[in-house]
Amino acid sequence: MHNPFKSSKFKGSGQTLGTKAEDEERKRAKREALEAAAARSTTGASAPRAGGGAGAAALSRAGGGGRGGGGGGIDVDAMRREVLAEREKRRAERAAATAAAAASEAAIDADLSHPACASIDAAIARLAAIPDRAVAVGAAATLARVVANVATSPEDARYRRLRLANEKIAAATTRADGGVALLEALGFVAIEEPESGDAFLALPESVRDVAPFQVAIRRFVSAGLLSRAAASALTTPKPPPRADPTKPPSNGRETRVFLPAVTCAAAVTELPDEYFKRDASEIQAEFKAAAERRENAGALMTKAWREKNMNKNGDDDDDDKADARPVTVRVRVPDGCVLEGKFMPREPIAVVREWVSGALREHFRAFALRCVLYAGPHTTALAW
Repeated sequence: MHNPFKSSKFKGSGQTLGTKAEDEERKRAKREALEAAAARSTTGASAPRAGGGAGAAALSRAGGGGRGGGGGGIDVDAMRREVLAEREKRRAERAAATAAAAASEAAIDADLSHPACASIDAAIARLAAIPDRAVAVGAAATLARVVANVATSPEDARYRRLRLANEKIAAATTRADGGVALLEALGFVAIEEPESGDAFLALPESVRDVAPFQVAIRRFVSAGLLSRAAASALTTPKPPPRADPTKPPSNGRETRVFLPAVTCAAAVTELPDEYFKRDASEIQAEFKAAAERRENAGALMTKAWREKNMNKNGDDDDDDKADARPVTVRVRVPDGCVLEGKFMPREPIAVVREWVSGALREHFRAFALRCVLYAGPHTTALAW
């Protein structure tokens, strides 16, 4: 029996999905419209061209719809230019990365005249010939991590010195055939501390060329001791470590002392609570700014455009990023002096007390810290 719904192209309330050719035609029209918009912006024309075709008309309709064509003052033409520029930038980056990878592959594989290549190949062949496959793969994984650490961070002294008493290092070097030979081919030398008698494999400071280490990673992959995904993960540059919001800043407290000016009235004037309260004009300006932010947030825009335009004032709603930045704390003492220092957002208040006590001439004196918080019509005083 013939099924009338088997070849139907209808979906939902009578809208057809269309054919592949029609989809390609729509994509081509959109692409031509974007190119036409870019050409108009380059020549400085203010009016759309008459011969723009169906694609230009469709783009005009798309740009004119929703929130008055601009979404609260957003320049649609500028957004289109931003999209095109971002697309071309990504294409150039991909082409450059592909060309660099191909050139690197050709240079490393073809440069067999490098003095370390033969030794590296021989050492890895000895590793691959270990009868126990699990031992060979485990040793190769440890050695690959050691090699990748030096290749990605050649200036880090932690990766240029290996203690042979370490269980993992010993399993990959002294107890695995070819492990020590591989590291020696890369420039490591055996040393011994005279005081403790511990043995190390250290990389001299004169060794700065990371090309042999990259060759070793590729040879691990070609020998079947390391997967391509693992090699890519090892050689990917690691992001910088995030600052701990509960620890002191990496640059220190940066303590400064401001002495009161004898002739300055502000140093001896006690400001009333009304001075810190907002007036009607300030509240109105804040509500207006909040309304503009809501309106701009509701407009359709690319991620790059949003990040560029929504953070003009340095605002950042990401709590994680905010926790990673130190904050400035100022403490005014009774004689008018002001202490200033840097603290991480989640450091305990006891650290601030200790910092103030260390700045006093008489450390044994007891004191209390008082912080006044102003939130709308209410005033809250906190003391520690």
